[in-house]
Amino acid sequence: MKKIIFSESALKVIKESEEEVTFYRFFVEIKKVLKNLLSDPFNVEMPDFFKKHGISKTTLMNKMLNKGLITKTEKINEPADAEGNKHSMHYLKYTVPKKNFEQKIHRLYSYFFENK
Repeated sequence: MKKIIFSESALKVIKESEEEVTFYRFFVEIKKVLKNLLSDPFNVEMPDFFKKHGISKTTLMNKMLNKGLITKTEKINEPADAEGNKHSMHYLKYTVPKKNFEQKIHRLYSYFFENK
């Protein structure tokens, strides 16, 4: 049995290379978020991938809105029921524009992982 001894600097490089995020991995994970967002906008589940890299739900949502990856329509309505009582209804809808979809995701990937 042979032993391999790594210096601390080599170990650090190996650890960093394991944590490298590829565009493909980011693309797969962001598509999961978009699918959750379109199906249930109020209860979006964030994959562990983003939590692991320190990206919160709020930060990701704001950046997706700013980069044009998603658009948001929000409306509050107070319809009256049969007795005349009003109750508030909050409508929230997200859409994903198809134009330059992959390019927008690449810009988002660059913002989070290439500029650091």
